Amino acid sequence: MAALTHRTIVQAQQFPHLGFNEAANLPQHEPKAKQMTIAISRRGVDSGLMTRIADKLSGLRLMIARRRIYMQTVRELDALSARELSDLGILRGDIRRLAAEVAYGK
Repeated sequence: MAALTHRTIVQAQQFPHLGFNEAANLPQHEPKAKQMTIAISRRGVDSGLMTRIADKLSGLRLMIARRRIYMQTVRELDALSARELSDLGILRGDIRRLAAEVAYGK
C-alpha cells in the first residue's frame, strides 16, 4: 500500500496537468523515480532516528561536562586547608553543595 502511494505521488509530479486519480492510473515508465521515492522515504525515517540519537549524545556530553566541573570543584576545595576555606567563608561540609551549585546551578 505504501509503495502504491509513493508511486502515485511520483507520477502526479511527472504529469502535473493530470488530476490525482488520472495520474495514478498511468503506467510507471521510469524506475529511477521509484528508487528516488524509496530513498526519500527511508531518509525521512532515518533522519528522525539520527536526530534522536544526536540529541541523546548531546545530552550525555553535557551531563559529562557538568560532572567534570563538579568533581574538579570538589577536588580543588578539598585541597584547601581549613584556614584557606575560612578565609573564603566556606565550611568544609558545604563543599559538595557549592560544587553542585557551580556545576548544575542548583
